[in-house]
Amino acid sequence: MRGRKASVHPDKIVQTVLRFRDRVIQEIDGVKKISVATNDVWSDMSKYLNGAISKNALHLFVHNGRHDVKKALGVLPVIQEMTSSITKTAEELLQSDSDSNSSEDSNNLPKKEFVITFSTSEWQQIQPEEVVYKLNDKSRPMSSCRSFYVLPKGSWSPWIAEHFWEHTQLPCCISFKRAKVHKEGSIYIYVIGRCTVCESNFKGVIGEKPIGNS
Repeated sequence: MRGRKASVHPDKIVQTVLRFRDRVIQEIDGVKKISVATNDVWSDMSKYLNGAISKNALHLFVHNGRHDVKKALGVLPVIQEMTSSITKTAEELLQSDSDSNSSEDSNNLPKKEFVITFSTSEWQQIQPEEVVYKLNDKSRPMSSCRSFYVLPKGSWSPWIAEHFWEHTQLPCCISFKRAKVHKEGSIYIYVIGRCTVCESNFKGVIGEKPIGNS
């Protein structure tokens, strides 16, 4: 993926978070909690940083305690869980995908490849779920319904955006166009997106379905 160098150093992000500390932290029943993603504080922080990092990326930066920001805020850190990683490289998987010849591709552009590792709790939130719908096709009376698998709406894209920032620290704002789930084949999940700022392309793949809670 082509893109720009990160324009905001993590230390500056932490300093900005501390500057807005009174709004970033909310105390509910004596427990300190991070403000929800819809709180205006994240938009205000993004504006304070001249839009160099999106409000969603800022929220995830704090929510996941990157660069000890939770410690600086006085919030208890999140316990890390055992994780599993994907062993196949993105390049190997993309070569076998049917969308690899998309008009959006350009082999001449520089690419940045990295492996995203989801924790057990993250995967439980974003793993594909089955959707069943009824068929009204009179020509196929024996087929009354059909099922397919999709990623849960509204839950998977923020996690991918957060991990993207963790690996690249690029101020991109990725708009995810589609995510496909294939129960069979060389690719289990295929995600494609595009940065609305620099127009870089994003492609993500999971080669095999994780086993159990791994």
